Amino acid sequence: MQAMRKRLGFRREIVDHRSPKADLSSAIKYEVRLDRYTRLLLYVLPFVLSSLSLVLNAYAMGIFSYVKSIYALDTIDTRFTSSSSIPYKTVIDARDDPATSGSKRDDSVPGLGVKTDRHGRPVAQPSKWKTPEFYFYYFVFITIVPYMFWIAYDVSRPSDPNYHKYQHLLSPDAQYFTFRRNLPYLGLLLVFHPLLRKLYNFLRPLSIRNNSPRLNGSSYVSAAEGEARMEQRASFDFIFAFIFLTALHGFSVVKIVIILYMNYCIATRVPRKYMPAASWIFNIGMLFANELAEGYSMAKITAYLWPLEVAGLQSDNSMVSWGQWLDSRSGIMPRWQIPFNLTMLRLVSFNLDLYWSLDPRGGSPLEVGLLTLNAIFSY
Repeated sequence: MQAMRKRLGFRREIVDHRSPKADLSSAIKYEVRLDRYTRLLLYVLPFVLSSLSLVLNAYAMGIFSYVKSIYALDTIDTRFTSSSSIPYKTVIDARDDPATSGSKRDDSVPGLGVKTDRHGRPVAQPSKWKTPEFYFYYFVFITIVPYMFWIAYDVSRPSDPNYHKYQHLLSPDAQYFTFRRNLPYLGLLLVFHPLLRKLYNFLRPLSIRNNSPRLNGSSYVSAAEGEARMEQRASFDFIFAFIFLTALHGFSVVKIVIILYMNYCIATRVPRKYMPAASWIFNIGMLFANELAEGYSMAKITAYLWPLEVAGLQSDNSMVSWGQWLDSRSGIMPRWQIPFNLTMLRLVSFNLDLYWSLDPRGGSPLEVGLLTLNAIFSY
């Protein structure tokens, strides 16, 4: 009761401070009603979540199996687990066949191919997904974890009596604020990107259709059509990426393209034995240059190239004004050099991949050719 009075007293101070004419009794009723609903929610929520977990438990194994299949070796490339002479579609169809798929076998039951110990018992233990032990884990997880979030949210509200003691220590995260503010736009981007790709493929259909028929009525994808599909996909990705970068960084996209072109020249024109060292030196140097130059402000560049305009010795200061105008059109994220640090890693990866692909002594265990391209697009 004493803690309740303190909270109500703190609420009274807030009400009196914000509005001297506010009705104190209404504030007290609102506080009591809010605490009553909060307490009721905390009592009911665990039972609701427990019932929901029982309903969704039947679908849990299917979801986990799907996630596991994403990271399977034959998902990356079927030639890791099968011979390259076996058709790609045959390997994919064999995944769902219980007679050939090892993932359908229960290794906790004695049988063919099951590992056993020296006593003849299976090494693998039976699944515990539907045991009382795991149901207890479900209950703890769906009650304790949400309550942890609720406690953090409750004590961080301005209505908490201790809020004013730590208010001066708050330090908002600018990057997280930017991400949270643009989260709705990212959601729209995820929706419209595949739709735009479908529209682009409809407006620019493939003109090559040289498929070889199969016995079952379907067809193989020819090398020419596979190349055309790759070009169609790459052309859309290039156009969309350029528009997306322009919306993000405005006129700073020109600076990004210049850096990408310089890295491409290193990968293609520098002698092969010097290319790894040149790639690392260039990209690490660009990291420091981008940070020290603060993204190469056009206003500072024009002021350095035309110092007379800055000093006022020339009546026409169009170049400096032009640089300031370009800086004011820097898109949604003016500080492009911050996320560009991750792009530097991709640039080094691109150069080193090209370096290793040109190694005449490097024998790859996989046969890389048009077979891979055709298999990917036929899937």
